[in-house]
Amino acid sequence: ATRSLATMRVVTPQIAWHGKLPIFSCDFNPSTGILATAGADKEVKLWRVAARDDAQVAEVTHVEDLTNHTASVNTARFSPDGKRLATCGDHGEIIVWHDASSRWQPRQSLRGHGEDVLAVDWSRTNADALASCSVDNTTITWNVDSGRSSHRFDSHSHYAQGVAYDPRGEYLVDASADKSCRVYRLSRAGASRADSDGVALGGATFHDDTLPSFFRRCQWSPDGSFVVCPAGTYTRPGATKPANATFAYARGRFDAPAMRFPGGDTPSVCVRFNPVFYKRRDEYEASGEGEMLTDLPYRFVFAVCGVEGVAIYDTDETKPIAMISAIHYAAITDCAWSPDGSCLVVTSTDGYASLITFDAGELGEQARAEDVPADVASMLPGARVSAAVERLAQKPTSMPVMQAPVRAMPAVEETAAPGEATQARRIAPTPMTE
Repeated sequence: ATRSLATMRVVTPQIAWHGKLPIFSCDFNPSTGILATAGADKEVKLWRVAARDDAQVAEVTHVEDLTNHTASVNTARFSPDGKRLATCGDHGEIIVWHDASSRWQPRQSLRGHGEDVLAVDWSRTNADALASCSVDNTTITWNVDSGRSSHRFDSHSHYAQGVAYDPRGEYLVDASADKSCRVYRLSRAGASRADSDGVALGGATFHDDTLPSFFRRCQWSPDGSFVVCPAGTYTRPGATKPANATFAYARGRFDAPAMRFPGGDTPSVCVRFNPVFYKRRDEYEASGEGEMLTDLPYRFVFAVCGVEGVAIYDTDETKPIAMISAIHYAAITDCAWSPDGSCLVVTSTDGYASLITFDAGELGEQARAEDVPADVASMLPGARVSAAVERLAQKPTSMPVMQAPVRAMPAVEETAAPGEATQARRIAPTPMTE
C-alpha cells in the first residue's frame, strides 16, 4: 500500500542564506507564505518562495532582514494569524515581531530564561499565548500582550529542547535531554491554571544528552488527535543495542505510544506536519505489515527529520512515502511546510536549505469543510488563519514599538491534576467542545 512520489523534486539552492553560517530554523507565514530562516549570524531573514514558470523548482527571493538579536537565533515561528513572528536565541532572548505593513518591527522582548532559549511555539486557541523552552531546564508560557510569564514548568533535570502547544488548547508538551517528554494540562485560557509537574510520556525511551543536536522539535497533528516526539530509541527483540525511533501518542493516552516510526542510522530531531487535511484514499488497503495508522476520516502528511535525512509519512501508510538523504553535509536542524503543503524546506548547520516540492495532487486531494466532521472544519488551514485574524482584531492595536526588554516575573499559579492515562490503541477522532 505504500506509494512512491514520482514527481517529487529536491533542490539545494546555492544561496548564502546566512552568510554560509549555520541555519537553525525555518517557518512559513500561514497567511502570506513568506519564509523565515534563523541562523548563527544573529539574524532572521525573510524570503519569498514561488513556483517557477517551468514548475521544475521553486524560486527564492530575499525580502527582509530582522537584526535585533545579539546572538545566534535558534527558532523562528509565525503566529497562527501570520501577523506576528516569535524568535528566540542564545543569551535568553525572545523577541516578538509585528507586521507593520512595510516592514516587520520588534514589539516585545520577553525575559525570563536564564540561559539560551532553544524553541518557541504559539497557541492556536489563545492569540496572546506563547511557550518557550531553554537550556536552563525550564519551559515558560507567556502572555505576549502583557510581556509577562503565565507559568514556569521546571520538572526537567536537563535542557528543555522542544515545546508544542496542543491545537485545542488543553495540553502542552515539551522534550528534554533528561530522556523524557512531559505533557502538562492547561486551562482553556492558555496557562493560567496549569499542572506544574505534568506527566512523563510513558512506554518509550528517548536519547540522553549525547544526542548530536540541540533540538527535539515535537509537534501535534493539526487537529490535536496525536503528538509526535522525535529522538526516541527502541530495542527490538533479540537486538543487542537500541535503534532510533519516533513516537506518536494519542490524545489523552500518554502512558504508551500509539505508533512507533523506525528511524535511520541517526536520531530524529524534528517533526513538522503538513498543514493540509487530505481526503482518505478510497482504494486504500492495509499493507501486510499492519493496520491503518489512524481511524481519522482524513489523512495527514508529516516530515520526520533525522540528523542526516528526512522521512515523509502519510497516516494511511505504515511505511514512509518518501525518504530523502545525502542532501546536506552537516546536521539537519528544522523543516517547515508551505501553507498549501506543496513545498517542504529543510535547514542545516552547513548553511544551506533544501526545497522539496510536490506537484498539485501528488500528496492527495485536499479535504474541504464538507469532507470533515463539523467540529474539525474550523481547523482547516484557511479557516484557522481567518479565526486567528479575527481573534487578534478584537484586541487593541496601539502597542508601542519595543524600546527596552520587558522582564517577566514568574507567577505562582493554581494547579490542576492531569487526566488519568489510559492504554493507547488506535488514534480516533475526538469531538471538540467549546
